[in-house]
Amino acid sequence: MFFDQSINKKARDVINWKKGEAHAIDWLYIEVDDASLMEELNIAKKYRTTVQLAMTNCMLEGDMVILDNKDYYAVRYYVDKLEGRTRTIDL
Repeated sequence: MFFDQSINKKARDVINWKKGEAHAIDWLYIEVDDASLMEELNIAKKYRTTVQLAMTNCMLEGDMVILDNKDYYAVRYYVDKLEGRTRTIDL
């Protein structure tokens, strides 16, 4: 398990950008999984925990982890109403 603060920030920035874009086109939610995000950002597998922490840290009230096992981690972020929702966890 490796942690890198710059990778964590990069992943959070991309997730928040995706949420904003989806909100702008009136989507209800988006689903993000760790493997796709790591591939998109060209992040080595050894930083999987860092990416998962970033995904969790981007969760707001009502968002949910839809799959969490040793090979796959996915979060559903509801983007229809981003304002006024609080973070579910503070990491």
